[in-house]
Amino acid sequence: MKVLVATLILLGLMLGVLIANAIYINNVTDSLLQKLEELPDPQDGACLSALLSLQEEWKKHADVIRLSSGFATWD
Repeated sequence: MKVLVATLILLGLMLGVLIANAIYINNVTDSLLQKLEELPDPQDGACLSALLSLQEEWKKHADVIRLSSGFATWD
């Protein structure tokens, strides 16, 4: 009986982590997509700073997102 309870607890924990990860990935990609759509025209002088801001936003989340990706590459 103890093994069953431990297994159910681990299963619940694993499912909780998977659901939290999916929510996190959706929130990050929605945020990045919104910033990408708000980019100014490429000829505009503010475009470079907006692109750098978008790149910094990606770098903040890249390590966590790489843990979720099945296509990670090792440099």
